[in-house]
Amino acid sequence: MDDRGQIAIVAVFRSNFFYFILLYLIALTITVHYALFEMQLISDQLEEYKLYLLAIQNPTWHLFSSGEMYWSNLLNSCPMITHVPAWFQIVFHLPAELWFKLWPCLIYSLTPAFIYLSSRRYMDIPYSILSSGLVLCGFFFLFYPAMGRVSIAWGLLSGLIWAMASRRIAWATIFAVSLPFSHYGTSAIGILLVSPLLVTRNIKYLIPIGTLIATFVIWDFGICEVPYQLVSNFVKSSAVIPTVLTNPLSWANNFLFYSSGLYVTENVLKPVIMLSMAVFLPRIKENFTRKSLAYAIFVLLLLITNFSQFLLLVALASGVYLAIRRFDVQLSLLTVSGLIITLLGLFVPYINDSYGPARCWFTAILAFAPSLALGIKTISDYFKTPRYLIFALIILLYGVMSLNIRLL
Repeated sequence: MDDRGQIAIVAVFRSNFFYFILLYLIALTITVHYALFEMQLISDQLEEYKLYLLAIQNPTWHLFSSGEMYWSNLLNSCPMITHVPAWFQIVFHLPAELWFKLWPCLIYSLTPAFIYLSSRRYMDIPYSILSSGLVLCGFFFLFYPAMGRVSIAWGLLSGLIWAMASRRIAWATIFAVSLPFSHYGTSAIGILLVSPLLVTRNIKYLIPIGTLIATFVIWDFGICEVPYQLVSNFVKSSAVIPTVLTNPLSWANNFLFYSSGLYVTENVLKPVIMLSMAVFLPRIKENFTRKSLAYAIFVLLLLITNFSQFLLLVALASGVYLAIRRFDVQLSLLTVSGLIITLLGLFVPYINDSYGPARCWFTAILAFAPSLALGIKTISDYFKTPRYLIFALIILLYGVMSLNIRLL
């Protein structure tokens, strides 16, 4: 191979576009596998599917009714999961149910790829790839990617955040227009995430942010009358005090990862003692069943979960400090707004009840993933570990933590 060929190969592996496509294909493999082999059309997905079938029969958008007025009005505001895939199905004659399951995967899988591009502005390629692992190894992505309208909205929101941080106004405007047609709740969260960028006094930011707000208000509040369906939920949830306030000892069950480290005596010491006795005492070993072994493994996963939580929080704190003190104002504002969204999911009754703290955390990751990656890099540099080792370890633990959540 001549020098030109070697230079071309090196150029490919240094290309952001190459890694964007690679991460997209990896994510697509995960989501498509779930859609084909594990996804069941129940609950929200079933209601989305009903309106999707109605849209195939009558592709002209109007306020359909799938039987329940509550679901109909909410889902009519989300044509990205009903009418848009229906139009593709009509044009290309695709299998209706299969296409409905695969369609969200195409957009949701963009999420880790856009996080890579966002992180690439602040760190080298390997760290940027690892930062996308914060999504790829997360619970919602790894074990529950079939979120329908919400997953489509997450894919578009990650693109909006990348475009805003990169000052690509045209792309940001495209994502801003699309987001309100995907999911009303994520659109509102998205407005809270990107609006602080107006503090930079960059007039160009007014275009995508203004477009997002206007589209959201006109479409969701005006045409689709979503607020009328949410008022009753708001009234009900406002009377519910979040768990973090009523029972601080168990609030972690509803925090970032659905798990807690508050069961040391019952769930850790007891099974560890049982396991030790079963190994060293023959009589007890005879009664050592598969159930007790599975329980011991579960406890080990629980310990890994809480250790991973601790590392993530330390890394996040370091990343927030770096974002505010050393890097550009866009990253600082997005990081702070992501933290605010996380807190809103914990303490504001309506958001805590309807959108949920776990979804708020996952949405916030889209904004402060680069900061979190910078924090992990800082920890690695501080302890002078081999390059990328700690980062890879934390991502691995994060994936194991997601497995633990699924077992719960």
